[in-house]
Amino acid sequence: MFVRLPRRRAETPMPDIDVESEHTIRRHGLEYRVRRVFDSEPPDATVFGEFVRDEAEDTIPVPEDVRTRLIGYYGRSIDDIPRWYRNQHLPAEDGERLRYAREDLQHVAAYFCNEWWMLGVVVDVVAAGITVGSASLWGIESTSDKYFEELERELMADALADARKTYGRMKAIPSLAKSA
Repeated sequence: MFVRLPRRRAETPMPDIDVESEHTIRRHGLEYRVRRVFDSEPPDATVFGEFVRDEAEDTIPVPEDVRTRLIGYYGRSIDDIPRWYRNQHLPAEDGERLRYAREDLQHVAAYFCNEWWMLGVVVDVVAAGITVGSASLWGIESTSDKYFEELERELMADALADARKTYGRMKAIPSLAKSA
């Protein structure tokens, strides 16, 4: 039987607009607002595996330290925390697959204990105080720091392309063209 552990919000309240970090880059007379935003849509954590109640050929035991972390986090009794874990690497035919399964188990437990979360990156192009283009990507693990830097550069290019499309559409509006 699969056991779904509900994910709790962090004990410290998240900011009103759920922004993890924000910074501004000025380039070529434009301002790029770059935000890392908490993703309000929970991911399907079953891609990392699942906690199960019953032992089977394709399960491994959940280590006591992981069960203890989950108990402490959820404030439940030891009987409420599953003893077995299953994922795509099991049954393990070799040590490498077993190692992957154990790493995934630690990763999913850390997610349920709010040690990492999912983020979106939003880039807005601002000209004269008006947002004229934007681009975003969601569902990124908060532990992906190097990836964020590369992604921000790509999204800046996408947001600029969106701003150029917006500018082209605005030029086609007769009342705006006459007043310019």
